[in-house]
Amino acid sequence: MATEAIVAVVVEKIAELIIQEAVFLRGVRDQFEWMKGELRQMKCFLTHADEKQQEGDARITNWVADFRDIAYDAEDVIENFILSRAVQRRRGFITRYASIFLSDLLNRHRVSQEIERIKARIEDISKRQVTYGIQEEMIGGERVGEGSSSARRRLRERRRISPHSDEPDIFGLEEDINSLKGQLINKWNLRRSVISIVGMGGLGKTTLAKQVYNSVDVRSQFRECRAWVYVSQVYNTKEILQDLAKKVMGLPRKESKEMSVEELEEKLHRFLQERRYLVIMDDVWVTDVWDEIKGAFPDMGNGSRIVLTTRSKDVALHADPASPVHELQLLSDENSWALFSKKSFLVGNSFSEGTSQEQLENVGKKIVDKCGGLPLAIVVLGGILSRKERSLSEWTKVLERINWQLDQDRTQCSQILALSYDDLPLYLKPCFLYLGSFPEDSEISARRLIHLWIAEGLVQKRGGRAVEDVAGDYLEELSDRSMVQVVARRMDRTVKKCRVHDLLRDLSISKAKEVEFFQFQGCTSPEPALTTRARRLVLNSKNDTEENIPLWYHYHSCQPRLRSVLLSLNGELPDSSINGLFVSTTRVAFIFGMLRVLDLGYVRLPKLPNEVGKLIHLRYLGLRKTRGSGSFSPSLCNLWNLQTLDVKDTSIVLGRNVISMMQQLRHLYLTNEFDGIQVLDPPRLDYVSDGYYHPSKNHRHHHHHQLQTLWSLGIDRNSRVKDGWDSFINVRKLRLVGDLQSQAKALSFWIAKLNRLESLALFHGVYRYLRDPMVFPLSVMNNHPNLYRLSLNGVRIDKLPSLSEFPPNLSHLTFGDCMLGEEDPFPTLSQLLRLKYLKIAYSQWRTKQMVCPGGGFPMLDHLIISNADHLEEWSEVGKGAFSSLRKLELLSCRNMKMLPDGLQNVDTLRELYMDWMSDEFNARVQETVGEDWYKIAHVPSIRRFGPSRRWN
Repeated sequence: MATEAIVAVVVEKIAELIIQEAVFLRGVRDQFEWMKGELRQMKCFLTHADEKQQEGDARITNWVADFRDIAYDAEDVIENFILSRAVQRRRGFITRYASIFLSDLLNRHRVSQEIERIKARIEDISKRQVTYGIQEEMIGGERVGEGSSSARRRLRERRRISPHSDEPDIFGLEEDINSLKGQLINKWNLRRSVISIVGMGGLGKTTLAKQVYNSVDVRSQFRECRAWVYVSQVYNTKEILQDLAKKVMGLPRKESKEMSVEELEEKLHRFLQERRYLVIMDDVWVTDVWDEIKGAFPDMGNGSRIVLTTRSKDVALHADPASPVHELQLLSDENSWALFSKKSFLVGNSFSEGTSQEQLENVGKKIVDKCGGLPLAIVVLGGILSRKERSLSEWTKVLERINWQLDQDRTQCSQILALSYDDLPLYLKPCFLYLGSFPEDSEISARRLIHLWIAEGLVQKRGGRAVEDVAGDYLEELSDRSMVQVVARRMDRTVKKCRVHDLLRDLSISKAKEVEFFQFQGCTSPEPALTTRARRLVLNSKNDTEENIPLWYHYHSCQPRLRSVLLSLNGELPDSSINGLFVSTTRVAFIFGMLRVLDLGYVRLPKLPNEVGKLIHLRYLGLRKTRGSGSFSPSLCNLWNLQTLDVKDTSIVLGRNVISMMQQLRHLYLTNEFDGIQVLDPPRLDYVSDGYYHPSKNHRHHHHHQLQTLWSLGIDRNSRVKDGWDSFINVRKLRLVGDLQSQAKALSFWIAKLNRLESLALFHGVYRYLRDPMVFPLSVMNNHPNLYRLSLNGVRIDKLPSLSEFPPNLSHLTFGDCMLGEEDPFPTLSQLLRLKYLKIAYSQWRTKQMVCPGGGFPMLDHLIISNADHLEEWSEVGKGAFSSLRKLELLSCRNMKMLPDGLQNVDTLRELYMDWMSDEFNARVQETVGEDWYKIAHVPSIRRFGPSRRWN
């Protein structure tokens, strides 16, 4: 449940505070320890309270709400204590010790009183547990894994589907059915295989399994023994084995009831040894299910099969890593509409007077769009409309109240989707709730999402791993559980972009509102004031004006508990509106003093007020693509807790020393080189964790700074690279622009030390104003096992290094405006066995030829050769070269005369793009009649333009 997850986060914060602030907890440490222990104890009760809430027990619902308020108050006490300690530290040596007997004493006294008040409230709640029978109700209730509540049991029974029931409405599953039938009847694979159908709730996994199970071919293949068992989220191992024994052996329940799990398993194993069998295990949630019953399934090498339907990819891979996972996809627009038309009886029926079929189709298509290709939602809404009057007004009402309509038939849609949320481990629940704060249908940047999760304190530490890696695991796990959809991956296979299905987003918002995790606020709508417990505010209104912006500010002007403000607005915000966020220094300190996240990205932001420097608790400041202008205030130096500062794609200029005091900075995104460079001094390493200067401790903390991302950092002759930036050796993503040659030696030494580096981009010069290239030895990166992306621009490489001197896992390589030495680079680069992307633009080497040797570039997917005026001949593609090439671009190679021999053998090539090539070259690739046409006739997509075409 969400409250349980929130309490878990607060417990982690208290534990971290006790460790980090041990020296300053004199007099209140015992109280913090007590509060931590009490919260942990109550968290156990919250686990069972969730079951009773689902049954609609108002007593428990109110009790949970009270305890959630206590958890939030406990978090406030922690944050206020840290805030007061931080302010005290920054006053300086003299002020600090002059006031220690006053301010420190008063601070501890105040914290002690607040904890005592929390203690009294907990005691009051405990009394009410006994008075109203809440404790006995929860202790006496059934627990997950031992049974189920009546609400869950009723839902499970409704979801139990007979494998023999009719399912005539099958749309878009034809290819899936044929693919699965092929795997089941595969006569070349005789080992016992476990085949898994994976997908989000309501996607049709059971429907697909049923179609395959009942097909004539499959029944013929497994005529000796077929069985269908339903597992569910709450399962009992013995019941599963009893059900299986009854269906395959005809063993009566009365007899199997007297047998142990081991006896049942052994009896089934002996029976199945003599048969080729097919068993469908429907709705498997955890890996333990397979571990507990796999002993019943012998592998006799006769082609027996087990099929699992599950929402978790982990379950599928655990059961049989050697079998490919069948991931079920959302329905296409065409199949979605066909299913909706069938269920709503749209075709072949009469309409109400004044309503045409075209009008209903227009509304129906909007309803289908809201379903996002999810068959369950389409079936539910189609069924609702089939019982409505066939009029425009009735169908429009359903469109306007889709979420409400789905909630009315909760067992068919909302609760089925909610089962996936209920199954999430505690640490993933608040992360899933956070997804509801992003706009509908948006593609979410994984990096941004991870930075936000960390800033909010939602990511728990795991050993010595970076929290970014742990958060990446969180996102992968949500994907494996079918809670998010991966839109794109990076070359290292980590998630680049993701999205959330609209109905899962609605679920996230619904759950988040229950626990006041965040609150949406429209600036223009006359909505009520924010609840007093609102922790996160998401502004999602459109077309806001100067008069409307202060409305939401007025609503939360008495909200000291706000932790996050995230804007999702369109249009420009006038200066006066933005200043409404920070009316005065006093109000900033009081209203926004606890703010951890301020994300104003993607709106027009003319100016950021100086008062933002008062937000000393801020962890995340997002201003990406705000299109703002002007300089940052020196007051930003006060943001010593800031972890992420993002001013990418803006014209905001930072002061040279603006980040000098940001000790917690992990990710810094500056504007790119096309808007000029920003030269900054590195954060100071002579300040350690308590905020004071300790020369003797300086070296101890020298290599432990957390900085991981430096994007578009400007470099000039006065940059502090040596004994400055080179002290930050944990950088993973580095992009440097400017006069790199002036610091070439220092930069080379620094880069050589960055053994965690994953992405490196060097841009020597801005708009190539600096004509002398930077001399850069690639060999300094041969000990960088994590480096997968390398981009070099304005660099001179006298000789490409040998294969052993390249980063071993390099997959993405770009040369821009580079000098690549005397020889053709292809023979060397073709040996990079993991290379998937190669771009050579505005670069040259001394020879006029290019040859790709046989077997070269085995993993290359995308090749771009651009503005290589010196290149006259690409003479050959050797046998077996480019065995994975999918896309080839030849751009502005105006002296290149022909395509290479051997290109016709690259049968993986799917896209070829040729632009600004010579007349001679264009004549040779002319369709059908060109001399080189036979080399590319097999390519499905070819785009070419003549030399008269100019770049846009």
